[in-house]
Amino acid sequence: MNKLKLDKKDWLYKSNLVESCSEKIECLKHAIIEDHDDAIVWHDLGDIYADFDHDKAVYCWNYAVKFYEKRIEQFKYDAREFQKNSNHLLFMNIDTAEVKDEISMRLYNLGSCYTNLEKYSLASESFLKSYSIDSDNVDAIYYASRALYDSERMSEGLKHLLEYVEIINDYRAYYLIGMIYWGRNEIMDALKNFWRCINTADNDIDSCYHKHLAFNMLGNKDLAGTFLKDAVMQDLDDVDMIENLIEYYEENDQPKRAYRYYRILHQKEKKRKKLITKTEDNHRGNEK
Repeated sequence: MNKLKLDKKDWLYKSNLVESCSEKIECLKHAIIEDHDDAIVWHDLGDIYADFDHDKAVYCWNYAVKFYEKRIEQFKYDAREFQKNSNHLLFMNIDTAEVKDEISMRLYNLGSCYTNLEKYSLASESFLKSYSIDSDNVDAIYYASRALYDSERMSEGLKHLLEYVEIINDYRAYYLIGMIYWGRNEIMDALKNFWRCINTADNDIDSCYHKHLAFNMLGNKDLAGTFLKDAVMQDLDDVDMIENLIEYYEENDQPKRAYRYYRILHQKEKKRKKLITKTEDNHRGNEK
């Protein structure tokens, strides 16, 4: 019996139906075989690998960057040609909102990949270009500011953060503003923004984590620990958050509590190794 050949759309649809990481990876790999230049698929594959194989994640993100940049250059070429001759693209008007949205999205995704690759200056440029094309994409201002902060361009980061909080009341931005003021030794402004972070944040994982950070800067170690534990308990699969909690307990002389979470990490590491082995076995099986 002949097997029905699946195309890229089929593999992407199937990737949304399967549950395990190894199955999602196999679906995305097949999608790449059908269309090697699809930056979004490379990007998604890198994000999945990031949970258990950093080197493969970086490999995928680098390919995503290559193909995002290639597509953006094609847009630039088409725009130049369209200005010379409006019939350059019979199937598409380069000035339409739909096309501009796609360009903005590609730049935003490119900024995300650069951030993952710790190329923060390039990330901030991409995010700001994305926002300049689509002013509705306000999140791009925050992530540009975060990239500027990570590249130690504090004045630029503060400028865009203050612009951002005029539009969005965002606890993450208030925390970063507080940190920049703290670095400038403008303590009162820093403390005000740490409190704004706490009062604006909700009770989800990221909110609790930022409350932890803000209370830590305010010198309230007990509440900092309470909110960090709240964040961890909402998702015991978040390894980074567990490591933060272990570090907190060790710094505050609570070795028994730290050991409890070390054991959780140990079990997760065993599962991670099994997942890598299973993924590699599946890959070898598909090559035969």
